Amino acid sequence: MDAPNIDQKILLNAFRHECKAPEILGYLSRNDLLTEKLDDGDMGSFEIHFKNLPKNVFFETKKVAPTLVANDSDNVPIFATLFLRNGIPSSIELWKVDFSPVLTFPREWKAETVF
Repeated sequence: MDAPNIDQKILLNAFRHECKAPEILGYLSRNDLLTEKLDDGDMGSFEIHFKNLPKNVFFETKKVAPTLVANDSDNVPIFATLFLRNGIPSSIELWKVDFSPVLTFPREWKAETVF
């Protein structure tokens, strides 16, 4: 587990901007937030951990913020979803729609709009 890298920080900031729940915003702003890369074919998903929280057994995982979307440098969309376990942010999972690795991590993310 490491401190968030620049790409993860950009995504965390985008979720802070889109998520309206104060309790979630507090967690995403903590100084003890750590990340751990998930094995997802280099799409960029990562788990979220906190140094100063007890390790609990997690039972419930749910999506809590709008899904964010951005395009990779090859113009293929990437979707990012924030998940909670027991009310605490637990992961941000990315999905590039063609399942290929992310080439250039997007700098700007927007809430997904439904057409």
